[in-house]
Formats: sequence, structure tokens, C-alpha cells
Amino acid sequence: MSAIRCTLLLAGCTALLMSTACQLSSRSAAAVTRRNPEAVLRAYFTAWNRNDSNTQKSLMTANYADRTWYPEPVESVVLVSAEMLDEDSARLWSSGPFDTTRVYRVIFDYNPKGRGFSMERGRYSWTYTLIWDADRGSWLISNYGPA
Repeated sequence: MSAIRCTLLLAGCTALLMSTACQLSSRSAAAVTRRNPEAVLRAYFTAWNRNDSNTQKSLMTANYADRTWYPEPVESVVLVSAEMLDEDSARLWSSGPFDTTRVYRVIFDYNPKGRGFSMERGRYSWTYTLIWDADRGSWLISNYGPA
């Protein structure tokens, strides 16, 4: 096979692989069951692990994402556990009505790319508050921080 044909074949294969990877990435982000608050939370961590800040922001309320959030590149983020708090415990973290508010205690391992910005490498226990957005038909992360 000539060098030109090999180069064209390699370029074609690369384009096909990239196209497939992009489609899979788009499908995985779109496949989130947004009517399930835990699925939204898990999708957020999956996106964070992929350094996919656009998907992360799409899983947050606009005012929270625009006001307080900035991407932190990571080598990895591993969601160790996510436990939904009962109504009484959730009231310690949120005053929202329980039918439209969920609070999770989340444990995750954080491994920043490089030195990190606001956090150091390690295990964290945080709470994540999600609210139901009827207009979007989705649970969205509206707040998070150390537990």
C-alpha cells in the first residue's frame, strides 16, 4: 500500500473513531433520567470526571452555575456514595419543601489535575441540594458544599 493510501486510511479511521466517541458522549449526557434526582447527581459526577463542564452546568440551576461555579480540571473524581437525607435531616441544609427539594450526603474522592484550585486531593463529604424545575422537567443541583 502506498504511503498516501495509508495516510488517507488512517485519517478516515481517526475521523470515524472521533465521530463515534462524540456521539457516545452526547448520548450519555442526553440519556440522564432527569426526573430522578440521584441520576442527575451521578451524571454531574460523571461529567466532572470527564472534565465536561458544559454538561455539569446543564445539571445545575442557572443562577447557581453562573454565580458561584467554575470548572476545576481533574485527573479523576470518584463518587463513593450518595445518600438521600430524610425530610427531617434535609431541613438542616435546605428550607425548601420536600416534594420539590432533595438533599444528598455525598462522599467522593477528588484527584485534581495539577495542584488544584479550591480543593486538595482527598476524600470529601459534602451535601448536594437538588430542586425540581417544572419548566425544564428536571431535578437540578442548586447548592453544594462541605457537610
